[in-house]
Amino acid sequence: MQNIPGTDYEAGDIVRLSADGSVHSGSLSLKSEHGPAQRYTWTANPLAEGRWQIAGEGALTATGKRVPNRQDYPFSMDPIVNQGLRHMISEFLNRPHGGNGNGAVPQSPVNKPAMPTVSASGPELKRQAPVANPEFRIAIVPVSRIRRFAGQPRQYFPPDHIQGLAGTLQAYNQQEYLTVKEITGDPDHDFELVNGECRWRAAAVSGRETMEVKIITVASEDEQHLLSMLLNYQSRRGTFMEQSNALHRQVFTASPRKKVREMAAICQITEGWAYKLLSLQELIPELQALIDPPTPESDRLGVVLAADIAKLASDRQRELLGMISGTKAGRGRNAKITQLLSTTFSTEGVGERKSKPASQARAIRRFVVRLKADTDQAEKVSVEGLSSFVTYHPIEAQVAIQTLREMAPRLLALAESLERAPRVTVCP
Repeated sequence: MQNIPGTDYEAGDIVRLSADGSVHSGSLSLKSEHGPAQRYTWTANPLAEGRWQIAGEGALTATGKRVPNRQDYPFSMDPIVNQGLRHMISEFLNRPHGGNGNGAVPQSPVNKPAMPTVSASGPELKRQAPVANPEFRIAIVPVSRIRRFAGQPRQYFPPDHIQGLAGTLQAYNQQEYLTVKEITGDPDHDFELVNGECRWRAAAVSGRETMEVKIITVASEDEQHLLSMLLNYQSRRGTFMEQSNALHRQVFTASPRKKVREMAAICQITEGWAYKLLSLQELIPELQALIDPPTPESDRLGVVLAADIAKLASDRQRELLGMISGTKAGRGRNAKITQLLSTTFSTEGVGERKSKPASQARAIRRFVVRLKADTDQAEKVSVEGLSSFVTYHPIEAQVAIQTLREMAPRLLALAESLERAPRVTVCP
């Protein structure tokens, strides 16, 4: 096993299982000090001499589901682990035996031939196209000619993460492309980031002068924002307020605007969670600051609690903030907020969720099915069973009798309401 710098993972036992033409496939093991070794599969396509496009299967989402064949994060949601594994697989394939049969990760690095550095602009750049794809071009450009995307969803970049990436760049070289677009009118830059700002910042920290980039074309800044958001969601999603701001832009201000359901599918989150993130826009700035860094993680407001606070008017939010100002941050403060929402602010609809008519209709259908099934089951109870109930549970029996007598007229009223409900005209 060989340690992956900047992580608590060790990798080894890299095996080539087959080679179909120029495409190689195999498996490897990955072990963390927090758990047993796991087996992952990989595929590799040759790009140029000594260079490979490596995909795989094994990355897990935040909910624990396995993600198949993800190009950017094939083995782990941690980009440092992905870069280290890609480097090790490349070394394995570049060994003299060509990666045939079983083979452990080599202990000494194998130098891979570098792509020729190209100028940041002009016809020389357009001639460099190692990957034959009309939708993008691959090139190596000076880091100083790339600028950040001011509208990118993420604004907070943990210093320890950047330092870890810088160490990985020095140890393993670059294993994943930056995604950029060409720009004009800026004398200092020729490219603007679409994705990869963490690696771009790490390159500056490590003193790297050039980076490999994938140059794409985007139709608008809103499309660039959406691409950046999508790629960020595949790796590090950013803070909750960054996610909220990004969703809000795509749903309310982008052209064309997206539906919440569409954005939830793109970001691989539930529609309900997307609405909770959007509700954070209704918080006053002082409360929004308690959700994100630099507020310590143990002192932050949770999204669910913050979404409940967001239902209050701004002046009432400030009133609540004043009432908790002397409370120690952390669980004690959150418990006090929960208590205030259920008492002082309970008449303002906090905690209530407005359901859609379609959801209400589904609830009625399910209720009727359950009611009939439970009533059929109750009617099968024998006289002996009823006697046992009233004998050994007299108080509960009296409550049951009272509840059934109260429910009877309510169920009849519900049936009458359904009979009187107007029929909605449905368009064909």
